[in-house]
Amino acid sequence: MALVIEDGTGVANAESYVTALEARAFALKRGITLNADDAVVEPLLIQAMDWLEALRLRFIGYEQSEAQALAWPRYGVVIFGYLAANELIPEQLKNAQMQLCIDAQTTTLQPTSAAKEVTKNKVGELEKQFAESGTGGDTTQFVKAQGFLKPLLNGINYDVVRV
Repeated sequence: MALVIEDGTGVANAESYVTALEARAFALKRGITLNADDAVVEPLLIQAMDWLEALRLRFIGYEQSEAQALAWPRYGVVIFGYLAANELIPEQLKNAQMQLCIDAQTTTLQPTSAAKEVTKNKVGELEKQFAESGTGGDTTQFVKAQGFLKPLLNGINYDVVRV
């Protein structure tokens, strides 16, 4: 099943910014091999999209249309000091999706887990202590994908952390 690709026109049923073929080429340039079967790579691209869509309200600019399925295309977007075309799907966004696709091969991008439990609470001078890593959620950062996304997010030093 081929993915429906957002081409900058605000596709109502878009599922991805890139194809499996593009993701394979991106990975190969970095010495990484993605599976040759689209049926394996496409779900990884969807997982990457889910992760990106969780940032929907943090992206700079404004969505083109309420009918578009994904956060991009957007208008009023300034990247590195230049006003971007309204139909632009930034390379940084595509690169982040492809990097997250690579990451999704070895880790769960958005795990369902409980937050770390408070194991100690002190009232005087307010102190909290959280359970050790592994007993609750974690704070994995997808540094490469986050690096691609920085110019597209509100706040110049916005770090995205999975909790």
